[in-house]
Amino acid sequence: MRYPKNLFSRNTNIDIFSLSATDIDPVKYYIHIYGEVPNHYASYFRVNLTESLSRLKKKMKLTNSDFISKREYSKDSDIYRVDKESSAYLIHIQEEIIMFITNYKAIFFYGSSIKFFEIKNIIKLLDPSEQKKLSQKPYFSLINFSSDTESGYELRNFNLKPNNLIIEKNYNNDFIPMNKKIVNFINNNNETGLVLLHGKYGTGKTSYIKHLISQTKKRFILLPQSMLETISNPSFFLFIADYKDSILIFEDCDNLLVNTSTKNNPLMHFLNLAEGLLSDTYVYKIICSLSASSRQINENVIRKSKLIVNYEFKELSTEKAQKLSNDFGSDEVINKPTILAEIYNKKNKDLNNFKDKKMGFNT
Repeated sequence: MRYPKNLFSRNTNIDIFSLSATDIDPVKYYIHIYGEVPNHYASYFRVNLTESLSRLKKKMKLTNSDFISKREYSKDSDIYRVDKESSAYLIHIQEEIIMFITNYKAIFFYGSSIKFFEIKNIIKLLDPSEQKKLSQKPYFSLINFSSDTESGYELRNFNLKPNNLIIEKNYNNDFIPMNKKIVNFINNNNETGLVLLHGKYGTGKTSYIKHLISQTKKRFILLPQSMLETISNPSFFLFIADYKDSILIFEDCDNLLVNTSTKNNPLMHFLNLAEGLLSDTYVYKIICSLSASSRQINENVIRKSKLIVNYEFKELSTEKAQKLSNDFGSDEVINKPTILAEIYNKKNKDLNNFKDKKMGFNT
């Protein structure tokens, strides 16, 4: 056995568990086993866990006893049908190397006697050809705070359901040329700019962004509303600059664009960095969605940015609303412009819950 004796014995002087008291803390565990504080290296990319774990087991000759802990999930009642892409593993790779791996990152904890090329060789086992194939697919990421990275941020990747939204049927005619302009902007790697999509809840802003994600081979990164203020931090800019070919989504960002001053505005600070001395470092593409109308947006906040599209979503015209409703098999007569969500909610026979529904990435 290549590990120290009494591998899982409890050292009364070291609590190996995290604050949750259910998960093992890798650093504490490493100290518990090897008696030294480990070095730390984190690599963030899309990981095909099924293939990677199979390759690691074979090349590193891993057994079940090498898996220190597993956080596994199942999509159904069959406990043996594990959804590895939603799971996480803490693995004893070899003497003095422990790895924590999920579908979007691999974090290594290793001793002073380990050379860094040994870590790089392990990363190569995570199927770089598969990573390249995955990177060519469109996907959606969410920014989280993290104590494991130098910047304090990390990405969590998600797969969105295919969105076959037909623009001509679901939006008014004046949006059709705007859609073409947005798609051309997103696909132009060298173009920098800001897209503003605003209007009442239920007019189709988020549905359209989901449609964009499924139609282009780009990484879309959502910054939650609760984190919008952090874009003024230099550490956030340095973090996001590593994803220069991505599209940033700021959802429900009314607080950045409505009734705000330019002096301490986080968005203005971010744009000043992006368009100033660091313009050669970061080619930014930002999509801001908000519920405000055009006249409520503070023009001073966006004056210095390169505005690509500024479009206000409104109720679907009476004629289009009637046709869309008919396409759903409804015989209802529509005699006024109608919010898109109302038509879809009627299709789903969910009228009672319509007022309580909010369209967004969190639904």
